[in-house]
Amino acid sequence: MAVLGFLAGLLFVIIEGKQQRKKKEDSIYVYTLGMVGALIGAKVLYLLLNLPGMISDLSLLTRDPALFASRYITGGMIFYGGLAGGILGAYLCAKSYGDKLKDYYDAVLPAMALFAAFGRLGCFLTGCCYGTETDTAFGIEMNRSMIAPHGVKLVPVQLIECLFDLFLFVLMIILTQRQKRAEKSHPVRFDPFCVYLVLYAVFRFVLEFFRGDAARGKLWVFSTSQWISLAVLIVCAVYYLKKNCKYRHI
Repeated sequence: MAVLGFLAGLLFVIIEGKQQRKKKEDSIYVYTLGMVGALIGAKVLYLLLNLPGMISDLSLLTRDPALFASRYITGGMIFYGGLAGGILGAYLCAKSYGDKLKDYYDAVLPAMALFAAFGRLGCFLTGCCYGTETDTAFGIEMNRSMIAPHGVKLVPVQLIECLFDLFLFVLMIILTQRQKRAEKSHPVRFDPFCVYLVLYAVFRFVLEFFRGDAARGKLWVFSTSQWISLAVLIVCAVYYLKKNCKYRHI
């Protein structure tokens, strides 16, 4: 599903590239390097959060390497790590062309949301990142998953996030196009990427209360992703205030 998500995002970048100020090939490279960075970042953050367990299981490398690989290498990725890695990869690629990352927002931001939607659909199909138990009609049993518990209805948080990512996909198309039109006449006070981050952080913070898997980690009352969501909201708030002050001085 991640591969299909990458290809769907790439198709969008190619189609959108025909209407961009930048060369279509540059947009493709920025998107592709961003996705490579996303995969690396998602895996690195997962390994960092599971570092104590990985160290204690190092003996499996000689006794049962297949089990070690299934626990730490073949599976396990964290969205926020992928987001950070994707931003870094796309930023470095854009910088190598002497451009700013925002020059590619109209292609990369919607494609990124589309990629994430396919990724969450993949989570649902394999049963990872599952929700809490529920007696509601919306609950879904995952009796063939190697990860999710069997015989109980679970909140389909993966499908909920998939639908939200599709909403962000449409919203980013609208906002980036509006930004492109507005920049021709006056400075734009909103940043589409900041809007993406704020909406996702709020959504993810709330959705985490309905997650049932323990693999996401927890510190005190909040999960790892909830703490990261709070940090993202603080950073975006500071960025917005600084930008607003700049426009007031213009």
